[in-house]
Amino acid sequence: MAFSQKSKKYSLDLFKKSKKIKSIAVADIDSIVFYNPFVPLTGIELLPSEFKLALGKSQEMQLNFIPKNASNRELDWSTSDKSVATVDAKGKVVAVGVGSATITVKTVDGNFKQTSKVEVYIPVEGVALTKLDGSALNTNTMELFIDDTYIFLGKISPENATNPKILWSSSDESVASVDSAGKVTAHQEGSVTIVVVSQENNLFATCDVAVLANSGLFTDWRDNRQYQYQRIGDQAWMTENLAYLPQVDGVDTCSQSPKYYVYGFNDYNEFDALETENYQTYGALYNWEAALAACPEGWHLPDSTEWSQLLEYVGTEQLGTKLKDSLLWGLDGLKNDYGFSALPSGAFLDNDFYFLGTDAVWWSGTELSEHSAANYHISIVSDDISTYEEKKKEAFAVRCLRGSVLATEVSFDFSATELLLGTNNQLNARVSPVNSTERSFLWKSSDPSIAQVDDEGNITGIKTGTAKITAQSYFSDLKAECTVKVITIPVSDINLPTNLTVEQDFSGLIEATISPSDASYQGVLWSSSHPDIAKVDANGVVYALSQGIATITATSEDNNKIKASTELEVVASTSGVFVDISNEKEYPWVRLGSQIWMADDLKYTSEPSNGYKDTSSVEPKHYYSDFYNWAAAMEACPEGWHLPTKEEWEELISYVGADAGSKLKAMYGWKNGGNGTDKYGFSVLAGGRRISSRSHYVGNLSAFASVSSGIYSLHYNFIEFLASSRDVLRGELSRNFERDYVRCLKGEVPVSTISLSKTRLTLTPNKTETLIDTIRPENTTNKKVNWLSSDTEVALVDENGTVSAVAEGAATIYAMADDGSGVYAVSELAVITDTVGIFTDLRDGAEYRWVNIGSQVWMAENLRFLPAVFPSSDKSSDEKRYYVYDYEDVNTSAAKASEPYIKYGSLYNAIAASEACPDGWHLPTSKEWRDLLREVDGNAADLKAVNEWDDDDSPTDIVGFSALPGGTMLITVGFHSKGTRGMFWSGDAENYFNEFNSKNTSVKNMQTFANTGFSVRCIKDDIPVEGITFKYDSYKVRKSFSTYLAPIFLPNNASSREVIWESLDESIATVDNQGKVTGLEAGVVTIRATSVEGGYIAECEVEVTPYVRIEKINVIGPEFLNDNDSVKFIAEIFPANATNKNYRWAVGSQCGATIDFETGMLTAKKMDEKFYSSGCKNTIQATAYEDGSVFGQADLIIERPIKSFSLNGGSYLYDYKSPSRADGSPAVNIPIVDKHIILPLGEIIRVSANTVPEFPTGRSLRVTPVNKKIGTIMCC
Repeated sequence: MAFSQKSKKYSLDLFKKSKKIKSIAVADIDSIVFYNPFVPLTGIELLPSEFKLALGKSQEMQLNFIPKNASNRELDWSTSDKSVATVDAKGKVVAVGVGSATITVKTVDGNFKQTSKVEVYIPVEGVALTKLDGSALNTNTMELFIDDTYIFLGKISPENATNPKILWSSSDESVASVDSAGKVTAHQEGSVTIVVVSQENNLFATCDVAVLANSGLFTDWRDNRQYQYQRIGDQAWMTENLAYLPQVDGVDTCSQSPKYYVYGFNDYNEFDALETENYQTYGALYNWEAALAACPEGWHLPDSTEWSQLLEYVGTEQLGTKLKDSLLWGLDGLKNDYGFSALPSGAFLDNDFYFLGTDAVWWSGTELSEHSAANYHISIVSDDISTYEEKKKEAFAVRCLRGSVLATEVSFDFSATELLLGTNNQLNARVSPVNSTERSFLWKSSDPSIAQVDDEGNITGIKTGTAKITAQSYFSDLKAECTVKVITIPVSDINLPTNLTVEQDFSGLIEATISPSDASYQGVLWSSSHPDIAKVDANGVVYALSQGIATITATSEDNNKIKASTELEVVASTSGVFVDISNEKEYPWVRLGSQIWMADDLKYTSEPSNGYKDTSSVEPKHYYSDFYNWAAAMEACPEGWHLPTKEEWEELISYVGADAGSKLKAMYGWKNGGNGTDKYGFSVLAGGRRISSRSHYVGNLSAFASVSSGIYSLHYNFIEFLASSRDVLRGELSRNFERDYVRCLKGEVPVSTISLSKTRLTLTPNKTETLIDTIRPENTTNKKVNWLSSDTEVALVDENGTVSAVAEGAATIYAMADDGSGVYAVSELAVITDTVGIFTDLRDGAEYRWVNIGSQVWMAENLRFLPAVFPSSDKSSDEKRYYVYDYEDVNTSAAKASEPYIKYGSLYNAIAASEACPDGWHLPTSKEWRDLLREVDGNAADLKAVNEWDDDDSPTDIVGFSALPGGTMLITVGFHSKGTRGMFWSGDAENYFNEFNSKNTSVKNMQTFANTGFSVRCIKDDIPVEGITFKYDSYKVRKSFSTYLAPIFLPNNASSREVIWESLDESIATVDNQGKVTGLEAGVVTIRATSVEGGYIAECEVEVTPYVRIEKINVIGPEFLNDNDSVKFIAEIFPANATNKNYRWAVGSQCGATIDFETGMLTAKKMDEKFYSSGCKNTIQATAYEDGSVFGQADLIIERPIKSFSLNGGSYLYDYKSPSRADGSPAVNIPIVDKHIILPLGEIIRVSANTVPEFPTGRSLRVTPVNKKIGTIMCC
């Protein structure tokens, strides 16, 4: 180190191996310290010290260095047995074979060593219940009679799992028990679930077993009719004829399609049929197609094999006698030995009824041919039972047999078919065997955009193409498929009305006539050559905006080369008439300042519901228009018009000025000299106001509904005109009280905000819930909302806001305004699989049912925690008190044994309730109670337990909350109201509680004394966020466009779903607080979402792709063209670097010119004689594909063919044009001498038809030398 006198600085030289490598100059040095940066390692710690690892899985070992800042961290990893487990240089252990191995790590610095023992096993991946032979069960339900046994086999997969042990259990041993070998024994009537579970990891399989009595009653829930059944051998038979009667058919309707009859009844009124003695005694008669589907759920039409099994059990002799009912046959000695009770119900044959009282005939489920099936027949003259082949259109009785019949095959009548676009056809899914009870199917289309299918198999052609229709059995994997080809009848021509002239501000429908009339695509695409003059919407409604001429074109959706055009001239107007196309009513309108108002009161309904006939004036009789309440007024104005705000009324009044009321009132109909001058044609009529059910103040008053542009209010603004005042009054009334008139103001009102009924939503797979959107301002004209799900694999949402949960996970549901305002709202959705369950209170081992309701998890039972018990006389507001209804001692064991405790749980004072809930649960706040009530729209009956409330039959308990009337402990009377009231504490400091009462269906939230005793229901604590991520690592969005991002929360049912959004480069893309990403410039940007709870971060890359919009199109082509000629037009795109330069050509032509929409080649047809004078005007238009509002146009005049004409000694060309100078002055009359004329440059002259006889009278000529325009000769 050296000091320089010249620079007054120190110079420090650095050397490496005696070679100078750097010099550092510093102004001053206090001291220099040299140190060695190396930190030696003193030890290591390896975690875990031993662990288990499933075969094929991996685990990262955790290694801690001692000290943490040790310099040398080089390691050497090794395994004692590579055939069991491997380990890489980073400490990642992979299980490759069953067994044990030791993982060792050594350090280079200090040679420290640590080991960990790993045991590799083959895990159980699944458990299944099968038949004893190992084959699959037909269903996961089974029926056994009392004392029956059945042996299940519990199968573990994979078969070589390390721990194959399984455990068996029954949900109710008193109904059916199961031993360690899987043998089930039925003991008594009831239902039970048999469970086999893996000892290793609690994976399980179940089968529901119903134990049936040998005889008894069952209910057909379709009509609540009860039937007797009897076990006969191994079968359970109905011992009555089936009486299910969804309809009744007359005797003249014999057919193979499903038909239902009642013996001797020839009418179609099933209610009358139900009252007949024959129906009540013998049930109904069914043709075979009806019989196949007639039996109740869990029963079926027996086939011939099953009938034979019955007959074999009964015996071979006197079968009919043994099965006949003992009373209705009129025979002695009938004993009905087996309880079958065969009835002589007769038959329906060849359109008439026969054999009542003498024969019993039942259908069999065995088909014998396309038109016949087997039946079974007992006659009064025979002791046996016979089987016959009968036509399917005949009708017999039905006896049903217990059990379901599984299908072995599902098929259609054909494997492929054609369907005309827009039409319907019925597919019939047929099952085998034909008496199978699997008659419900899930219908699907492989491409619903081509062909759709409903739940009944009706298919509809949507667009041309091919789709596969599938009918999938609900009960098995069986399915049938049919290929549907959707075809069309093409459009050949379109016709539009001609010679259209309208006034400015007119709106009306142009009708396009499609040929042929039965063409598949009746739709047309509408366009205007000058949308600034006249625009046309998708329905063909034209809106005249400014003066000028526009060509309206209708192009077939079927073929864009088939189109028609009509020329629309818009002329100026300050008033006029428009038609509300929703009901075809006409309204006058008037322009006042910058506003356009309806000049008549709105008449939205078809007839004046509250009209008043004015007879006080000599003016023409007039019916006043309709009154509207607030809700109706908000929706009443026609498309393109809106309910005016108070501020817009003020603008009108300001424009009119002093005495506005007088100037705006009509000149007739107002009493007491109150008629107005109607200076502006606004014509306010004295129609009064509707109060309650009557009209008031007719002739003296007129009031109009208005809306404030401010915040929502329970009141509405109105504007009032009085006969006694020259001014306009303003006021405010309740929305539910008055009925006023409506005047609409022209113009659209955009959406400013959208709010949803729920910002958080919890569903289970296959469940749905509809979100309700609220649009502001209230007079928004387009209230349509477009719905979007951020993850369609988790949830779908339809056009009505109905959310359908698909699979477990999280998604964001977007509701986006359709009007282009960019306004939207979101609801965070969690799809969960477990909605009910049981948890254990570790304090006392008590088990409680819980239920998921909305986004909350509630106890479905009253809390029973009872660390102590007090009599009702021992009350306190400061110390914890626990009570049991009607128990007046201090013995907790005795209290817990009491019936009120077991049924209703404990009662708590306020301080005890605040601390009573177990860990992970808490006393719900009043807000949380309100959130619960919102899930059932405030209806307490949907929360009450069924059959538990005295004098209250309203409870439905549809959400499983099961509120109980556990009564109260009141400070005045002690225990009270058990059976009629349920009082539940809220977790608010002000001692709020919630009352359920058997006398009403609402829940009251009130305050009480802290020493009162109420029940407690606990609500689960919020589930903490453990992390967030995105579904994909990267996304794309075009410049100037937007996309929506939604993070995935871990776990997916985490309570808090708030995130903070951030774009790490806002010059490339921005992101708003709902995850809407908007691309600004081409590039890649990282979008970061940080959870508010826990601060977890998820990042993804968004690539903004370059996108330059078309801003302008210039159309280049000639100004004139002869008819029958062709010419190609060229489109020039600006800017030249536009991303999507695609455009399409269109022509608006008076004379049928056509243009190829791709190439721009225009072809002129032979011109009609009516265009000889002025030529035919055509508008050539090139429209950008990406944005229909960007287009370029050029005008083309199509004229007669050019002829040769000698003028001033030279040969010139001429054709027809309008006779006028460039400055608009009249043409000069100059005679032609010897067919020659001296024509000044640019001059226009008039010639005589007599002088130039070959020119038709009244026609004009444009004279043009080669490459230079001279002027025009006009004839006559």
